[in-house]
Amino acid sequence: MKKIFIKLYLLLLLVLAVWVGAFLAVLPYLESLEKENNERIMKGVMDLAVREFRAVPPSRWPELVRAFGEVSGRLASVVPLADVKGLEEDAQQGLRDGELVSDYSEDAFYRRLGKSDQVLLVEPGRDGSSWYTGEDDRVSDLTVFLVSRELRRQDSLSAEEALAAIRPVFGFPVRLSKAPPAAGGERAVDRLARRGIWVDKKADIAWCTLPGVESYLVLGSLDEGEALLYYVSVYCVLGMFLVLIAAGAFLWTRPLWRDLDALTGVAERFKKGDLSARVAVSKGSAVHILAEEFNAMAAQVQREISYRIDLADAVSHELRSPLARLQFAFGLLDEATDAGARQKLNAEIQCSIEELDGLVEELLAFSRMEHGGEKPDFQEVNMTRWLETFRAGISVVRPEVEVAFRDLLEPEQATALAEERLLGRALGNLVGNAVRYARSSVEVSLERSGDDFFLTVEDDGCGIAEEHRENVFVPFIRLDGSRDRESGNHGLGLAIVRSIAERHRGRVTIGESPLGGALVRLSWPVQDASTQDRPTPS
Repeated sequence: MKKIFIKLYLLLLLVLAVWVGAFLAVLPYLESLEKENNERIMKGVMDLAVREFRAVPPSRWPELVRAFGEVSGRLASVVPLADVKGLEEDAQQGLRDGELVSDYSEDAFYRRLGKSDQVLLVEPGRDGSSWYTGEDDRVSDLTVFLVSRELRRQDSLSAEEALAAIRPVFGFPVRLSKAPPAAGGERAVDRLARRGIWVDKKADIAWCTLPGVESYLVLGSLDEGEALLYYVSVYCVLGMFLVLIAAGAFLWTRPLWRDLDALTGVAERFKKGDLSARVAVSKGSAVHILAEEFNAMAAQVQREISYRIDLADAVSHELRSPLARLQFAFGLLDEATDAGARQKLNAEIQCSIEELDGLVEELLAFSRMEHGGEKPDFQEVNMTRWLETFRAGISVVRPEVEVAFRDLLEPEQATALAEERLLGRALGNLVGNAVRYARSSVEVSLERSGDDFFLTVEDDGCGIAEEHRENVFVPFIRLDGSRDRESGNHGLGLAIVRSIAERHRGRVTIGESPLGGALVRLSWPVQDASTQDRPTPS
């Protein structure tokens, strides 16, 4: 799960990095567009203001600046040309040539006053309001002031004719309207009467009153092609960001959806009985770990079901012989008239019943060991006393076979953490097998080496061939020769011993004994109480 979110975060960071890179790449272009648009909007008021300065001698320029200040605050000022800093070289040259130039970072506009060393500076952006369309806008106030002075200067012309003469200096439409703005209704008329300006924000148009003129001055729409191009460019950059987000989300979710769909399909096949179905995803997949866990679970379920089928077949095969002997013996018992014959048949019947009982007991024990039917119950056991107790209670089925016990433990190393009853069962199975196949002797030894206990059982029988030593741990597997069905073994003894060894985190090995027969050694590590609840190795 962590891998999924790491990939998502990396993808989002990549998208963000690409978008930031793209934005930084087009930022100079956007700034140039906005700069051109600002200069277009300010062109008219700057041109009219320069006309005012040219109409009076330089000695009256401070008076004119104060007049501008009365209507527009500190919007306009006159500064020396040498004090204008921060402009690029081409802008500096344009300023010296009398062109309108601007400082984008400061929202400052410059225009040289004729051939003088003085520059008209207009700074409309310091209050942060929108030019012409903002509330209490000073640019529109200055524009109305300058237009009114120009119309009075050309009093020989009508207001329409005088406005037509100055209209080309503006970078947006300028006209006169006798009717008030219809869009604003009475609110617009009231605003014009009180403030002298009303802004139609939807249309981006400013309506202004002109002193001494009955018509309204209409400025705009201000949003001409350059502004439209600027906003389109901004929206394109934002749209690219959204497209990148969508593309990133698609690239992230598509392989995830594909792999989850594959996992769902395999789960459906597995549910319908195809136990060989497995999920195949790449190692880089976000659900790789989930797929591996599913495959491991499926393999385990398949092994369990296969094992149960094989076990059921083996059990039915094992039950067939004693049941057939019982059926045959009961048939003969009905026909037997001689007391000796009936006694012999009864003995055979009893033997078959005991064989069935032993088989059922072994099956139950093996099932509990293999499937965790019994909870671990590890206790501290003195292995020397345990071995003595076992030796005292042993019952050998073949009296001609001698069983010798050797305790090689030091007294201070005789304590083990173990399940005493299960170790007794394991040793009983090992000794029983050894006695069954031995010629005359069996040896049992118990020792400790380093951090491991070793319980070894040897016999002088025919031994177990190396190629068969692993097979003897498989339930119901019997070897050829002397170790076969006629010995009375059910084929579960060593399988149970291995389960007991694994329960103790140990193992069982088979080798060749110096006595000439088989050597079976059960080993398990020295444990303490803190380890007894750990899971048993599989």
